[in-house]
Amino acid sequence: MTSTSPTPSTNPPLSATATWGGDWHSRRLATRVTSGHTLTLDSAHPGPSGEAAATAGASPMEALLVALAGCLAMSALPMLRKARLAITGYELRVTGQRSAETPVVFTAITVEHVVTGHELDHAAVAEAIELGETRYCGVSAMLRQAVPIKHTVTIREAEGDADQVGE
Repeated sequence: MTSTSPTPSTNPPLSATATWGGDWHSRRLATRVTSGHTLTLDSAHPGPSGEAAATAGASPMEALLVALAGCLAMSALPMLRKARLAITGYELRVTGQRSAETPVVFTAITVEHVVTGHELDHAAVAEAIELGETRYCGVSAMLRQAVPIKHTVTIREAEGDADQVGE
């Protein structure tokens, strides 16, 4: 089986820096990305008496799930808007099942798309979400090469008047 490489891009590369503060009792990392934003990463580890220490940030695996959720939402929202649906809310709930052996990797990922609005057509919502996921979300495209990702769509009827939905 041959693999094809994506077409080279003129987009500038992205970068991230992770800096450890030197405390041997901590795995905390201060990170900075190309855009200048920062994120604290940490992971639970046994304290001096064996109990798990409190963390100061998301674990790298949690951050990967957040990246997937963010990419999917940012890819699907324009598709949902283009479909002219009366959507008032959109929430993604991402769950990753992990392997028992090291390195601990995701063995399956489930994404529940919870869409709230007025008289929403489930098929139209699902189609818009699928288009965002399969065509525009780079994080999903990369992850689905390594792990199965299952998507579900839940529709909730919004309270209030449909005429009050913003543009």
